[in-house]
Amino acid sequence: MLNSLSAEQAKVVEFRGNALLTACPGSGKTRTVAAKIAHHAGSRSKSSRRWVLAITHTKVAAEEILERLDKSGVDDPRIWVGTIHSFCMDWIIKPYSGSHHRVSSGFRIINEFEQAVLKDELKKDAGISIWDELPTKLGGDFALPADMPAAVRNAALAYHRELEAKKLIDFDLILSIASSILADNISIGSRLASVFELLIVDEYQDLSQEQYDIISHVTRHRRTQALLVGDVDQAIYTTLGAVVKNSTELEEQLGLSKISEFSLSGCYRSTQTIIDFYKRFQDNKIDIKSRRSPSPIISQVTYSNDVSLADLGGYVAEFVRQHMLDGVAPREIVVLAPLWHDAARLGRALQQSLPSIRVDSPNSSPLPKSFENGWQSFLRLRSTPPGTDTYSRRRRMAASVLEDLRAMGFEIDENDGSIRRVLIAANEVGHPANEQIDKYISRSVTEFCGRLGLDMSAQAEAVTELSALIDAINSRLARLDISNDAAQLRVDMYSKEAVRVTTYHSTKGEEYDVVVATGLLEGKVPHWDNIIDRTAEHSAYVARRLLYVASSRARFHLHLVSEVGHRTKRGSPYKPTRYISWGS
Repeated sequence: MLNSLSAEQAKVVEFRGNALLTACPGSGKTRTVAAKIAHHAGSRSKSSRRWVLAITHTKVAAEEILERLDKSGVDDPRIWVGTIHSFCMDWIIKPYSGSHHRVSSGFRIINEFEQAVLKDELKKDAGISIWDELPTKLGGDFALPADMPAAVRNAALAYHRELEAKKLIDFDLILSIASSILADNISIGSRLASVFELLIVDEYQDLSQEQYDIISHVTRHRRTQALLVGDVDQAIYTTLGAVVKNSTELEEQLGLSKISEFSLSGCYRSTQTIIDFYKRFQDNKIDIKSRRSPSPIISQVTYSNDVSLADLGGYVAEFVRQHMLDGVAPREIVVLAPLWHDAARLGRALQQSLPSIRVDSPNSSPLPKSFENGWQSFLRLRSTPPGTDTYSRRRRMAASVLEDLRAMGFEIDENDGSIRRVLIAANEVGHPANEQIDKYISRSVTEFCGRLGLDMSAQAEAVTELSALIDAINSRLARLDISNDAAQLRVDMYSKEAVRVTTYHSTKGEEYDVVVATGLLEGKVPHWDNIIDRTAEHSAYVARRLLYVASSRARFHLHLVSEVGHRTKRGSPYKPTRYISWGS
């Protein structure tokens, strides 16, 4: 893999020691991380039993790294790549569950649908508006913040009593429990330090203090090399608890003796036109240069502040039509909105204006985007067609299916043949035939278990997970104007041939030929939460980060829109965000 790297990238890959890598947008960060993993794994002695570990911010980022390793022919069982939550589950909670009372007698991760229903019931009982948040994250002492209003606090306490009674944990508790296990059992961190030879943290600037603390239990023993990769200018999660640290702070936090600093300043994604625009939002003044191959495409950045909210869907649709006429595929176009409800509304309007083009927006699929369920890995496998280009991906999916089946109580031998059996069984399940989604899912799971010789009725947790999945889907179908067609569900889960409509935050790490960024209004970018009772410096910081990330997703074309027609609760019109500095 070294032959395909730039001099900047190769220097990081070949370096031995603790390092902090600042990687500008489109600089080949994922390629560098994958090459680092492959190079380090390949240079170990054959007798070494130590692991290379990479912690990513999202599952998508982990999958991209794994696919790059697959394409390079890297097949090392001592490489692990996943999110911080997966790390906590695989390496801390599952092997040491007996060390904490919340998981010592068994547990299940509550899914998104169950959690939403429970919170809504508790808010109703407490007289809290259905639209208000119910914060339930616990502090390091497993206690709620002291300054919560009484009604909210009582509802949050009831939420945790309900979880504990039913042996459930949520995503926040995964981190809290893992942190508690490590703090109470210092030897576990020391043991993990002996296991991991190299620990890579991707998007380190998005870590919370709790996540830094978890990682530090491994690195403080100074037996594990650390590579932290990120870009402080893309720190868009600080308002959600992320903490940006410099190299000195990282050395102290992680207990490392010295961190050497590197940077990737060549951008292989965007034209210089796009780069010159988003550089105005930089705090870390790296001189980013485009390294794209010459192209006949004329790159452009446009801005409009006179489009009405009522006409926004049609206006954006015209951009989509024009770029598709110029040869841009739908999957290479993304439309951004500040919040999920903005994205859902815009997605519906865009679909109405483009009935013949598939639009992937928050409310376009019956399956919630962030849904976690024991049967979802099976659905993903069923929806991914066999082929040479999907072989490695489907094998990983089959391995995930096996893991989820075991977690639900099924007993399956741990060997490579099990993966093959899962693949064959999944392939033999009949495709949708004019079925509604719930009927198709129930039939598919039953057929799949039958072909593997598994007794579905004997596993209460498997039945519960299946019911929760179907209930979540039926709930969305009841609220949304979308098709209850199992064949369409299969397309939604696999097909990438769609114009994507999503939020500014969720597009991080992605890239498109065309980016249309809407909702560039004060109160939305930045949100009122980052304006009211906040300093001007804070508001500007948040806005710059969002504008930097959104703009740097574009390869060739960036269209910015501050639409007219949004009003506050008091009826005042929103104003275009002052931070674009158009024309400066």
